[in-house]
Amino acid sequence: IGPTPRNVDLLMGCDVLDFLEAKVDRHASRTVFHKLHTAVPMCPIAENLRRVSSPPVNVIATSSGCNLAYCSMRNLGFDVHKWTSIDIDDTCRSITACIVPPDQLDEPSHDVCHLPASVFRTSYDLHLDTSPCQPFSRLQPSPPGFRDVIRSAPMTAAASLHARLKRKNPDIKHLVENV
Repeated sequence: IGPTPRNVDLLMGCDVLDFLEAKVDRHASRTVFHKLHTAVPMCPIAENLRRVSSPPVNVIATSSGCNLAYCSMRNLGFDVHKWTSIDIDDTCRSITACIVPPDQLDEPSHDVCHLPASVFRTSYDLHLDTSPCQPFSRLQPSPPGFRDVIRSAPMTAAASLHARLKRKNPDIKHLVENV
């Protein structure tokens, strides 16, 4: 028994896999642990090596919530250089401060509609946008969409931000989910 390789949290032998009633589903690229009611995605060693060997990434998260995506990025083996978080909610920002290390966390603004120039000068590798969905929610009989100018403003501002960031880095990735 020795230390695990860089960015590896756990190594399991066949005895542990058997105990957890694990079934490897190669077609779906996952291992299902029946006793834990959990499925874990798998990837080829070369893909994982590429991720853990890649340069650290700069991420900007708008309407970021608690930034649980940071945990996912780290769990996938990505090294984070800078995590720029923009969220208007005090509670979410408090939780973010517990998740993202202070040397990586950058909070230049709490409102995506009002960003400082420094945001536009930075080259980001990934833009995560989780703007609120209330203007489009089907829980209301006739959702107003963009006619609800106030509540759709974060989404509009994030789209405009992404267009500007793409001019700085044409290879930036964009992941949008309305919550």
